Amino acid sequence: SGIGLVEGDRLNVVAVHDINEHNIQDYFLDHGVSIETGVAGRVVRTGEPAFIKDVSSSPDYLPTSPAVQYEICVPIRANGQTIGILNVETPSSKPLGSSDFDILTTIAAHLGMAFERSGAYEAEHRSRTAFEAIQRVAAIVSSTLDPDEALRRIVETLANVFGYPFVSISLIDGDRLDSA
Repeated sequence: SGIGLVEGDRLNVVAVHDINEHNIQDYFLDHGVSIETGVAGRVVRTGEPAFIKDVSSSPDYLPTSPAVQYEICVPIRANGQTIGILNVETPSSKPLGSSDFDILTTIAAHLGMAFERSGAYEAEHRSRTAFEAIQRVAAIVSSTLDPDEALRRIVETLANVFGYPFVSISLIDGDRLDSA
């Protein structure tokens, strides 16, 4: 089983569990997979889940172990886009059924919602940080009569609030810029 996230034209596997220890985990974590190949690639390209009951009959299957017979691969969608996949492969001794497909589809949907919330949280955090910087700059401007001191404090505030390693303010002086 594994989870892969789309980055450009690659499906980068971020988590994989290989109970047979065929070094699949190391290979996929190190190399990822092109979205142009495999069942997972097809799921990424089409956004449609795949439930394969005999992988030997699938032209898209990339062999990971000779023991694998079943594969379920479902898209993880966020903000209307396929951003990754949830994939499970099992041997004939552990057949996958429709309830497994339903469970994996539900889990993938919840993962997608979590990614959406995470993105919304990050955007809200950036907005809050920008608002905080504006408030601090306004407080500096209203509390400092010395322009040089105000500019120095504004630069320090922007560097601290946003974590920038370098901040400068330049003032126009005729036809040149002077750094404050």
